[in-house]
Amino acid sequence: TLFRSQTCQSALCIIGYILSLGFLRLLFHWRPEWYVWAHGVPCNLKEADLILLRTTDAFKQYSWKKVTWIYLSGLNNTRIGQQDQPIIADESSVVNRVIMKPDYKVRCILVHKIRYVRDRSEEH
Repeated sequence: TLFRSQTCQSALCIIGYILSLGFLRLLFHWRPEWYVWAHGVPCNLKEADLILLRTTDAFKQYSWKKVTWIYLSGLNNTRIGQQDQPIIADESSVVNRVIMKPDYKVRCILVHKIRYVRDRSEEH
């Protein structure tokens, strides 16, 4: 499930952490789905910065991950003057579709040492 963080909700949670002497934070550690529900609102994939994951085994455990950016600034510096040429020769390559140009950055989440990226061409 996809969520977008809300500043006012996060501020209220921090106040709750202080007033409960950390018990609320401990509760959110035990129940990650409550953490995500308390800090954000449901949204679409393009706006999401928190993702709530649930295992498919018998335990159905929840975890949450932050959506992060990877900046590929090294590619930008080595290809000055070649902005119209793709980074990978194959125009339909997944690598070319996930890189946001001209900033050369990629949105991803890290789950069990594997980075997952969003294919922007499949938004619609």
